[in-house]
Amino acid sequence: MPSQLHRYNRASGDVIRWPDSPDAREALEDWFADSSTTAYLSGDSLDFRGADLSRLDLAGAYLANARLADVRFAEANLGDANLANAELQGADFSFADLASPACAGARSAAPACPRC
Repeated sequence: MPSQLHRYNRASGDVIRWPDSPDAREALEDWFADSSTTAYLSGDSLDFRGADLSRLDLAGAYLANARLADVRFAEANLGDANLANAELQGADFSFADLASPACAGARSAAPACPRC
């Protein structure tokens, strides 16, 4: 049986559930609007709680100090993401690509991110 390659999404219509915070939603919308290949999500210190960002291509996302408690990242690409000092309690990283995340000081009551 051939292996399936992950196809990550990068369009606003692919968001399953937006964050409750208007500032975090705006950061996501700005990122979606930037079509350059070097664009990355800038979510430093923002509150993404309530979001389901499963299957999104969040490679290189800057989420240091962000509130990510209970956020779903199932099957998302978080390669090279910066999660330093982020709140990760209850975050779902099921089958997410976590190649080389920066996690120094990330806070989680349980091992939410297997790389942090």
